[in-house]
Amino acid sequence: IAVVGFFGGVKTAPVPTSVIVMLVGAAVGWSSGMGWPAGEAIKAGGTLEAVSRSVGSFDFYPPHLLDAASFSAIPEVIADSISIILPVALTGAVNTLVSVYASHETGDVFPIRESLIVDGLTTVVAALFGSPLGTCVYIGHPQFKAQGARFYYSFYSWAAFCLLAMTGLFAFFNAIVPPYAIAPVILFVGLAINQEAFACTPEHQIPAAVLGLFPPVADWVVSKWPHGATPPPELAAIAHGALLVGLLWTSIAVQIIERKFKHAAVWAMIAAALSAIGLIHQPQADLTFKTFTQGVGGFGTSPCAFAIGYSSQALAFGLLALAQANGSPRVPAPRLDKDDLVDAEELGQSMGRVRSESAVMSGAISPAEQQVQEDVQSATESNECQHVGP
Repeated sequence: IAVVGFFGGVKTAPVPTSVIVMLVGAAVGWSSGMGWPAGEAIKAGGTLEAVSRSVGSFDFYPPHLLDAASFSAIPEVIADSISIILPVALTGAVNTLVSVYASHETGDVFPIRESLIVDGLTTVVAALFGSPLGTCVYIGHPQFKAQGARFYYSFYSWAAFCLLAMTGLFAFFNAIVPPYAIAPVILFVGLAINQEAFACTPEHQIPAAVLGLFPPVADWVVSKWPHGATPPPELAAIAHGALLVGLLWTSIAVQIIERKFKHAAVWAMIAAALSAIGLIHQPQADLTFKTFTQGVGGFGTSPCAFAIGYSSQALAFGLLALAQANGSPRVPAPRLDKDDLVDAEELGQSMGRVRSESAVMSGAISPAEQQVQEDVQSATESNECQHVGP
């Protein structure tokens, strides 16, 4: 249902596709009569007893600022979880970029700079109230627009989330809707992220994008490893800090594909530095270097081994850059993309105009809608010029 609704073009308005997915999943879950989670004596949902128990959590829970004890624990939390915090924060920012560019492809042009600044500010405010999650632009703009969603779709989502969070009704929701009814929506988000990421990726850089998926896949495999068994240390090493490792591997590969070996060497050195302190490839960061030569699988998975490996890459890229600078016929010159000569904001706005015109030609939007979009675009550019000044 999720694939048919979100990607197959089948319209379910005025009921969102995600709601239909959850309703069908809930119906199937309740019809089984087994409740959930499976195998547990006390059920969290799927039974009248579970629903009755969840109603007891109904109350009003206003947001409140973190107390002094929470602020004092920040250094410890950072030390233990920095390998997760950094890539998750970066992933949120990248998600906003991808989502805004995806909106450009449908003819809806939003300022990239404004989106990133507002995301950052709202993340800081939310963190002061204890939220561990960063704010980012909601994924799936093209799919939601194809379903007929407009401004109020996001507004209703916000209102529903606030209602559930501030009244304790999430427990009631979990008792009514099984987790496997929500999983297809999460699957849609993953598919939409990959679709939009690959759509924004130049064809010759796709191998780098695929390479960046390997560490997260390894992390998933390790998380599903049979209980009581230890996964291979080499696989676990790739999984540790998977988001950050994927980013580094993709960045290195992109620079190689673009034949910018000097940049590739810089990224390799960054990877070597992060490996040395255990921020990637290790279960926990170690700024004291006490475990620098010790790994779960021996020296081969130690911070030292990975630092040596990335440093060797950096040296090799440096030699290639030197040969390239000296005009070696064996090392081709860097690729020159026309997009490299254009400001990112200007590129996004230009993309929006082109997509909007294409949408009119295909009948996806009316000329009147295109005119509104062009008026908004002109106002945006005018405001930006005023902010820049003479």
